[in-house]
Amino acid sequence: MSLHVPVIVPIRRALVLSVLASLTGPAGAAAATSSLPPRDAGPPILHRAAPKVPELQNRKPFRADPLLVSGTDAFRAGEYVFQDHLVDDRGADTVPLGNAAKTDKPDPTSTGDIAASTGGDVRYPTDPRYAGNNADIAEVRLRPAENGRSVLVRVTFRTAIVPDATVFTLGIDTDRAGSAPVAWPRGAGVSSPGLDQIATVWGTGGELTATTGGTTKLEGVTFDLPSNQLTFRLPLAPSAWRIVGGAGLWDGDSYLPVPAAGAPTATAPASGTPTRDAPGVLDLAFSFAEPIEKAPTGEFTTFPGTGNWLDERQAKALGTGTSGTAFADVDLRSATRARWLHAPGRLQARVLGSGLDVHEGVRTTFPEIGSRLVPYLLVKPDDIGTTDRPAALTFALHSFGGTYLQHAVFSPNLLTQLGDERGSVVVTPSSRSLAGGYATEAEADAFEVWADVARHVRLDPTRTAINGYSMGGFGAYRLAAAYPDLFAKAFTGVGPAGSSLPGSEQNVRWVPFLNWVAAADELVTYDRARAAQSRMVAAGMRSQLWTFAGEHFTLAILDEWGEAARFLGDARVTRDPWRVSYLFDPKDDRADLGLARNGAYWVEGLDARDSTKPASVDARSLASGERNAPLRTVTGTSVGVGGFPHGVRTGAGVPLPPLAIEGQDWGQAPGVAPERVLEVDLSGASTVLVNLRRAGFTGRAPVTVRMKTDGPAVLRTTDGDRCPATGAGTTVCRVRPDTNAG
Repeated sequence: MSLHVPVIVPIRRALVLSVLASLTGPAGAAAATSSLPPRDAGPPILHRAAPKVPELQNRKPFRADPLLVSGTDAFRAGEYVFQDHLVDDRGADTVPLGNAAKTDKPDPTSTGDIAASTGGDVRYPTDPRYAGNNADIAEVRLRPAENGRSVLVRVTFRTAIVPDATVFTLGIDTDRAGSAPVAWPRGAGVSSPGLDQIATVWGTGGELTATTGGTTKLEGVTFDLPSNQLTFRLPLAPSAWRIVGGAGLWDGDSYLPVPAAGAPTATAPASGTPTRDAPGVLDLAFSFAEPIEKAPTGEFTTFPGTGNWLDERQAKALGTGTSGTAFADVDLRSATRARWLHAPGRLQARVLGSGLDVHEGVRTTFPEIGSRLVPYLLVKPDDIGTTDRPAALTFALHSFGGTYLQHAVFSPNLLTQLGDERGSVVVTPSSRSLAGGYATEAEADAFEVWADVARHVRLDPTRTAINGYSMGGFGAYRLAAAYPDLFAKAFTGVGPAGSSLPGSEQNVRWVPFLNWVAAADELVTYDRARAAQSRMVAAGMRSQLWTFAGEHFTLAILDEWGEAARFLGDARVTRDPWRVSYLFDPKDDRADLGLARNGAYWVEGLDARDSTKPASVDARSLASGERNAPLRTVTGTSVGVGGFPHGVRTGAGVPLPPLAIEGQDWGQAPGVAPERVLEVDLSGASTVLVNLRRAGFTGRAPVTVRMKTDGPAVLRTTDGDRCPATGAGTTVCRVRPDTNAG
């Protein structure tokens, strides 16, 4: 034994870390270490440095940091910066009274899923040069030139395959006088009041049109494909302006027309109706206060749900052939003083700079939402998430067919009760899909989002809970079972705790579950919910099943989660339990995505003898004298809700109690005399790494290891000791903790 802790990195984790290094390049700003769980908890992607995403980088003369909250603008470092909504480039609403032709993101060509209805209904051409997304504005910034006689403009797009497939218009009302509408040039199909100067730029060229007459070629037009940034110079002295802007597809001479057509072709987009053309502008800049609400009002008609992609107000304006209220009043002469103009609020559609190597744009196959700029929802009240008051973190994963804004649109009370009222921020990743099942890229997206939140919000990593509805409920179970040392508790809605990996129920030994299901659920049927609960009970896990009357969407529509909030409470993550049970499937590892399942708590370094089959460990430290707690049945009375005064309620406010509550909890664990014994059962595993200190073994006295295996295996300790087994059977070894081990 050595007197220091050797660096023992399992092969699979080392591979993951090396691949991540190649993805991220030079180290960026790391997530706040105090806001994240310990580095040995969770997958490597959670702990990597912030990637240097080209779309978020500056080249001289631009200097201001990006705002990273959509629908906001500010003066920063002598520049005006506007952050647009992402994946909102669906153009005009040409079917304002119905959803039959509404398109859903992220499928760029088809009509379909009304659970993620867009405000606009224009469908992209199928040619890959447009990538289903290349008119999607991410950012616009203006900077007065050093000579004070011109203005530099930079537009960042979310997607760009070629430099000449996109066109951008910047209209300027130089005196803010308004007056008569002025049409944007080059077939944009949009007008705005009072414009005096209009810049039209298409990546390989541009022009400035004076509405009093005359057109001037713009100098310095460049399009940088690595960063998707279009830059040009306006030959106008900076002043107090009202500006409008928008983007569309470029056909070499004008905006690509959007004809009334049944379906797009390789070279032509299509409007949402065969009876009406749409403007060529697909995305407006300077759109603030996009509505988010359950039901349509007189002003907005998309149903169900208004604001699934934050394009509703924009789409309505484009449907009338105008820029509507999408404008910004900017005095560039005062850009030297940093200040918000439209500041972030409690609901923040944030911009994630992703280090994943995925395709650009949107497409019809998973992961549909590509590109390096990815949206997610963060709900953050002003009074939490500070140094003085670190916030808990609660994931609210979206359903199949839902977007990252699902809960904000359809179940806003969930965000209040699980978030604000518990002192928790709530986050909903996009999962890069309406589907995805929270595996592979969808799983990686959740952890990239977590790390990003930790860079901007002070979190208490001991207070992390996970929740999800429908597919999101299944995702909550999947992530908790894969990384149980990250979560304190889990709550699922009509997405029962279950897995395609039989036996993984043992992984959530220290993560209690509350599962709400509907008796008449037509999608996640009741027999599936009961079967999942039976597996949890048989494994001895703490799991409650609450059965309600209704169908799949009843609970989301009622939007009352008081009892779930009470269950989650202020629970803390179990850090070093006496027993660690963990089943993993090596096929779920994705080194290229920074995903690795190789243990939890004080057991890690797991490898399987056969990389095509699952393997498991059940390790029990007898150092504390703890043993399995007795099981006790859970009923409505035992969970203390009685008549359910704070339970789920109908629209009339009448309590809707569960039809039944069943499940089990733990009683008081018996105490016995501590022993310096570690019991380990390995199945299918060739290697396991154990931290003896965290397992409760203090001092220098030796520890007896009783290891049962079904084949050759070796137990290693972080202190440098080994306990090898040559085959199936029980092996007894003695190892000694190192006083320097942590």
